[in-house]
Amino acid sequence: MDEEKQIEKPRLIIKKLTFNDGTTVKLGNNSILVFTGANNCGKSQVLKDIERKTASSNGIKTIVLLDCEIDYTGTIDEKKFLETSFFIDYQGNYQLPLSGSAFPLDTLKSYWTHHRLFNGLNEAFVKRLATENRITLSNALERSVQPARSPIYKLNKSEDVASQISDYFHEAFGEDLIVNRNEMQTIPSHVEKAPDKKSYTMDQHDEYYELIAKLPKLQDQGDGMRSFASVLLDTFTSDYSITLIDEPEAFLHPPQARLLGKMLAQHTPQNRQLFLSTHSEDFLQGLLDANNDNVTVIRIDRHEDINRMSVLENEKIKNLWGNPILKYSNILSGLFHEKVVVCESDYDCLFYQAVMDSIFEEKHDIAPDILFTHCGERIE
Repeated sequence: MDEEKQIEKPRLIIKKLTFNDGTTVKLGNNSILVFTGANNCGKSQVLKDIERKTASSNGIKTIVLLDCEIDYTGTIDEKKFLETSFFIDYQGNYQLPLSGSAFPLDTLKSYWTHHRLFNGLNEAFVKRLATENRITLSNALERSVQPARSPIYKLNKSEDVASQISDYFHEAFGEDLIVNRNEMQTIPSHVEKAPDKKSYTMDQHDEYYELIAKLPKLQDQGDGMRSFASVLLDTFTSDYSITLIDEPEAFLHPPQARLLGKMLAQHTPQNRQLFLSTHSEDFLQGLLDANNDNVTVIRIDRHEDINRMSVLENEKIKNLWGNPILKYSNILSGLFHEKVVVCESDYDCLFYQAVMDSIFEEKHDIAPDILFTHCGERIE
């Protein structure tokens, strides 16, 4: 038993990223890196590039990312990691639940030793949440499916985890999120006000879950609820080394987007790196509201085949957010526009915006993507 306790769980840690414009960014063990910018600048692509680089740091063709320096810590045959990341197939190989790739234990050890996570092995360490399939991730889990790493399975197994996720969900929507442990074929989640568990003893177990079963199912709710729940579940119940989320604010109203940003910055587990791409000023404000020391923002501007990175480091973010005039202005919106003009007052912004719109409307042309914002002070 003592030997098992000394075995460290395997983990990937991205130490440095180098982009195609030559910019390098160093990262810590629990860094949160946020990519912003206009449409088609490369925000989503950089997440795909990071995922691909974790498969093998050499010989992988990427578009925005040139290089990715990765540390490999721990031991691949750590017992708990094998139990939660794989299931044993008929040949005794370790099979990944999503891709279906299977590996003899000796192959796993060899890949890990040589830092080459071939054949989809990086799936055990990296999770990318794309917008296309996010709303289905919180659907009822089929019990016949190998569920060990499923967020729904973890809610089913742990009352503490289920209560924590429900608290987060309630903060956003005013509804509880309840996992139904009594269903035989699936493990569904329900929303609405949960019955008071303290009113039911063990011999009333079935009665309690009969009430739960009558509540609306999460998978029948709107896209916003389902997407929010999926991000919570995958981020706060999983033990991936690296989580990549493309547009976490998708389907959400501004208040929920801001709350989600704050939750991710405040409650993401330690020893987890989080990479995000966003179009939302509200989501970004939520991240900054958390006053987290690990948040770095990168604005991407695309010029032909080069993606130029402008890095806003954590110290600069805190200085910016510490100024009440800037914090409660729309200055952050500038991260999502091609150009920003800083004016002395709000009236100046309105005047210049009106002039520009009038000029281009008269020419029947599209106005340039310029944000007029004010600094609240006289500009010398």
